[in-house]
Amino acid sequence: MFRNEFKPLNDLLFEGHKLLTKSFLIFGFFLVVLAGLIFMFPAIIGMLFGIFIFLAGLFVLVAGYYFWQTKDG
Repeated sequence: MFRNEFKPLNDLLFEGHKLLTKSFLIFGFFLVVLAGLIFMFPAIIGMLFGIFIFLAGLFVLVAGYYFWQTKDG
């Protein structure tokens, strides 16, 4: 019945939505793993918080590089 379903493969909004969805899924998985590690090993909360800050900074750097590359294209 719906054979000719619209699939915007090259649409910028679709690509942004796909990236945002993947980012939320990865971030949610990371938070669940982090919570499990904190419950198992409460002595390393400070180290895990430092790792979280490091990974957040790395994510922002990668996002900034991505936006910088899209400006030149």
